Amino acid sequence: MEPDARTAALGPGAGRDSMTGATRPGEPAPAEVPAADDVPWRVTRVVRNAGWVIAASAAPALLGLAALPWLAHRLGTARFGVLLWVGTILQVAALFDLGFGRALARALAQSRVAPAPAPVIRAATTALAGLGLGGVAGALVVFGAASPLASALRGVGALHAEAVNAVRIAAGGVAATALASGAIGALEGWGSFRAAAALRGALGASLFLAPAVVVAWRPDVVSSMAAVVVVRAVVAAVAWRGVLRAIGARIGRPPGELDAALVRFAAWVTVSGVVGAALAYGERLLLGALAGAWALAVYAPPAELVLRLAGLADALVAALLPAVAAGVARGDERSLARLYGRLGVGLGSGMVGLCGALALWAPEIARLWFGSALAAPSAPVMRWLALGLFLNTLARLPLAALYAVGRSDGVARVHLIELPFYLGLATFLVDRWGATGAAVAWTIRVAVDALALFALVHRCRLAWARAPSLGGLAAGAALVALAALAPVDRWPVAKASITGLGFLLGAGGAFVAWRAWSLRAAPRWGER
Repeated sequence: MEPDARTAALGPGAGRDSMTGATRPGEPAPAEVPAADDVPWRVTRVVRNAGWVIAASAAPALLGLAALPWLAHRLGTARFGVLLWVGTILQVAALFDLGFGRALARALAQSRVAPAPAPVIRAATTALAGLGLGGVAGALVVFGAASPLASALRGVGALHAEAVNAVRIAAGGVAATALASGAIGALEGWGSFRAAAALRGALGASLFLAPAVVVAWRPDVVSSMAAVVVVRAVVAAVAWRGVLRAIGARIGRPPGELDAALVRFAAWVTVSGVVGAALAYGERLLLGALAGAWALAVYAPPAELVLRLAGLADALVAALLPAVAAGVARGDERSLARLYGRLGVGLGSGMVGLCGALALWAPEIARLWFGSALAAPSAPVMRWLALGLFLNTLARLPLAALYAVGRSDGVARVHLIELPFYLGLATFLVDRWGATGAAVAWTIRVAVDALALFALVHRCRLAWARAPSLGGLAAGAALVALAALAPVDRWPVAKASITGLGFLLGAGGAFVAWRAWSLRAAPRWGER
């Protein structure tokens, strides 16, 4: 078998099989697995690192969710819809990072096993150049398309000029967001999760907290987006200074020879990211275009809640990707299987309780959060999204495995196949059922995506990444769906009892599964 170009020149692991991480015949055996305190893919270390990412996401997320009613009150329903629309454009356009952030995180994680300064600096400078070019290109595209993007939102009426100016201001945030996201991912790949957590928190908080401060004096969308751009530019500058100081490079150092393997990996991540943005935000854009700003205002708050809760899974992937990349570079498949088994059953059990509770209490959450006016139409949206959240969370495990072994091309191909079918389905359902149709379309899409990613893991023969099983995934989804459909809205005591039982079963299942994996005859850390 010829060496895989995706893993060549990325440091240790270059002489191993690109899909399984095993040493090829004729290659020297991998070095001895380090002691437990030194391995970057130790279970407790992955969980601790995920905790830093969760902490960085949770605080600004909660504050951001609390800021939504204040923003809606100060801006009014129409301007609030415009702000959500422009914010969605900014989030989607941020994918002009061209995949260099994730590619650099993987390269730095592999280099930690056997550091080599020159390749690391070359990878960092290549990524910085790619992120800069991508961010500038994205900013120019968004700025040039400001008028069509603003006109695509139905019902904007007299706010069209304000919406156009807000999109143009947001264009400046595209480059800043791309640079900041790439640098934060690089810090996580290098193992600096505390610094990355602080920067990630500031980046996430900017989208809603910065406008929440500004609208107290100037309740308009343009000023709000200007505040977002300023905060993100500061975060980007601080983040990249930290990256370059950590690896010994200096700002202004010429990239020299480009890291070809990193560019190829980033190119496939870009394809997957661009298509994934259409998959993740397509129903919002279609909803705004087909049903108008009011329907988007109904859909966006529960969608934002689900998006913030999905940050729990994103935190796991952020911690898991560098850990698995380092484990693959070592060829330690048994320890990776143990890691995935524990995380799979623990995450699945916990998410059943969380998503089930979200589905059960959807009307009360909607009424408490953004008032009685939008509570009734938002409750079914939240219930469908809760089911999708469970499926989407478990799909992060095979996604991290595929990226860690360099199979970003497979993920991109799956998303390319999904895209036309999803857009057609979303258009039909949004036109038929409005905001609820958008939620149904998103949930169906993430279900198909989860099945496809697990199938790709099986095809790539990544036996260590096959937890949880598809049977467990289906059982968990059935429990969440049952919670969403249970006719207990008029009996709060029954709902509370079911919720408590669900959390107890989830916690008990996670503990039993964790103990079972702990007692398995797996090799101890440090054994050959």
